[in-house]
Amino acid sequence: MKLSMHPVQIQNFPLLRGDSGVCYLAVLLMLLMSGSSSAQNKAVQPEVLYNNLSKPTSVYATQNHLFVVESGKNRVLKFDHFGQLIESYGGLGANEYQFDLPIDVDATNGLKIYVSDNRNNRIQIFDRHFQYLSTLKRYPWGRSSRPIRPTQLGVNNFNELFFYDQDSNSIISVDDKGNKMDEFLIPGVIREVSDLQVVGKDLYILDLKSKKYHILTYNGVQARSFPLNGAIQIFVDRNGEEWLIYPSSIQNSRNPEVLIEFPQDITIKDVTKINGVFYILTNKSMLSAAAE
Repeated sequence: MKLSMHPVQIQNFPLLRGDSGVCYLAVLLMLLMSGSSSAQNKAVQPEVLYNNLSKPTSVYATQNHLFVVESGKNRVLKFDHFGQLIESYGGLGANEYQFDLPIDVDATNGLKIYVSDNRNNRIQIFDRHFQYLSTLKRYPWGRSSRPIRPTQLGVNNFNELFFYDQDSNSIISVDDKGNKMDEFLIPGVIREVSDLQVVGKDLYILDLKSKKYHILTYNGVQARSFPLNGAIQIFVDRNGEEWLIYPSSIQNSRNPEVLIEFPQDITIKDVTKINGVFYILTNKSMLSAAAE
């Protein structure tokens, strides 16, 4: 549909005549411009999906489920997208299905579930029904003879696993059969691996100590670094859109006008997004906020 524009006849609007008319017209234009620029802003009250979590550290969304690491109880929780608890896995211990300080989870496409089991020096791998499959430990040809101490992990579209080893300060990658692919030391510019995401052919490293996030290639070459500018987390969605997470808002890094604003500050631990909805993990709860 083509819109035809007609000039405004000021004589038909008494308030727009003379000097005062110029003021009224200026205010009107400012309001119109303000309305158009803030049209993409969205103020929301996040919905509480689940309460009373004990030291949660990670949330991951698949097409049908949410997985939350509850480090305080050494377990992984499985929810539907409405926050209904489906199953609880784990408990303190060193056997299969048990954890000692689990930190991160990646449920890939829902077929395999990877959990970094920090104090047990391993990564446990389960199928989509949470049946135990295998365990990853330190490789004999690694940089250090000590066992691995995995914290953050991520899986790419080829089911290749990347994880940060706290003891050797390196990122190790393995293929879908558990064979080691590569290992590289963290570049010196990165002071802390606070979070790790694998998106496309890049590794996104959140570095809260230096208040930056860094983008690396698969072999550890530093591609770019950006300041967080007050953000406490970064999340990169499946479309490659970078979202900066602040205590009171979620903002698109490339288009700052696209944001979700909260009525009050939130203590955010981790964030994920699927089907136009952000799932936000706080120090006690899991929340949701529609982005579209």
